[in-house]
Amino acid sequence: DAVAELDDYGWHTGNAAGNDPPVGAKKPNPWGLYDVHGYLWEWCLDWNDKNYYRVSPEINPEGPQGPLKMKVLRGGSWINSIEGIKVVKRARNFPHIKNEIYGFRTALSSQ
Repeated sequence: DAVAELDDYGWHTGNAAGNDPPVGAKKPNPWGLYDVHGYLWEWCLDWNDKNYYRVSPEINPEGPQGPLKMKVLRGGSWINSIEGIKVVKRARNFPHIKNEIYGFRTALSSQ
């Protein structure tokens, strides 16, 4: 079952013990990235525009142009249920909002 397997890769209310879980304690995804599912809602560069994807290019859309009021968040966090930590999940909020369930992913090339 895909939901049960997700437990090996992501944090959610059923396995995070009600707190901020340790980074890198779950299995990495096929690309070697840890904590992609459920660790934090990830801030995106895109402004939120509910109609943008109806008119955007199919390949590599650059996102709507600002100034809009809210930014896109993706993925869910450790306070969501296991069903709520999928990479297809989308949310939005004002970019000045800060809390323990919002963050961003930093990456470093190995080359």
